[in-house]
Amino acid sequence: MKPALLVTGAGGFLGRSVLPALEEHYRVLRIASPRGALEGPDVFRADLADPAAAQSLAEAVAEALGGARVEALVHLAAALCPPGGARDMGVYHANQALTLGALRLTQTLAPAHVVNFSSLAVYPVRDGLFTEDSPVDPSGNTEGLYGLAKFDSEALFNFHLGRSSTVTNLRLTQAYGPGMQPDRLVALLAGEWRETGRVTLFGRGERVSNFVHARDVARGLAAVLDAPRAGTFNMGCARNLSYLEVGRLVLSALGAGEEALVLEERGIRARAAISTARFEEAFATRLEEVDFSYLADEALP
Repeated sequence: MKPALLVTGAGGFLGRSVLPALEEHYRVLRIASPRGALEGPDVFRADLADPAAAQSLAEAVAEALGGARVEALVHLAAALCPPGGARDMGVYHANQALTLGALRLTQTLAPAHVVNFSSLAVYPVRDGLFTEDSPVDPSGNTEGLYGLAKFDSEALFNFHLGRSSTVTNLRLTQAYGPGMQPDRLVALLAGEWRETGRVTLFGRGERVSNFVHARDVARGLAAVLDAPRAGTFNMGCARNLSYLEVGRLVLSALGAGEEALVLEERGIRARAAISTARFEEAFATRLEEVDFSYLADEALP
């Protein structure tokens, strides 16, 4: 019998991207929003942010398992900042509610291992190389309320479950790949080129960040589940990229030349690189895929 893996946010971009790769080794039970379109066996549609719904969900999962234990809970559910909503307190409260809902699941299901997807937004957007020992300062991030909620989630899982489950907090960098959200950087650049024939980079594209392909997120998660370790780890590509490099890669994937680049003076220029060395050492896995070729297929009519 395959061990049971319970995943929140299964209908989102990352859930759709990473879970198929895990089905060979796990019975994957998916929790999806009641507003989503995800259907199938072992799919549970519920509002995780609603306390009563979360409790009913936990009971339904327990019944479906028939006494078998949940080997791991993977908390992927998140409420991303909408365009122009970086200062919307609703972002903080929505993510806090999702974390509390996931904690309610653990109270009933007692998973052996919890993988909590946090975010690089816990770090400020400033020059430097950020390791897990760097000061946390979401107030210096462009998505500070989201980052604060994610840092809170790390503390809450550690506090409530640190003695009963192995808790792994993964500070995920900027994930991209087929089916990603249209308001994230890579999709925005590709969308602008399709509409206008241009790609605009603010701060002349000098800003540096970390971008991880969804396939590598799947590889990384599989490595974590294979050999669980408690702690907090940056999860991203071994190679940091400037926004100028990303813009060039996007254009190359779309079959366009660099003459389409528009470099705006105004904008953020911080070189905020992320170190993934601790993750690589702990899980013997190096994530280094840089592949935007899927954009060409998405551009087809």
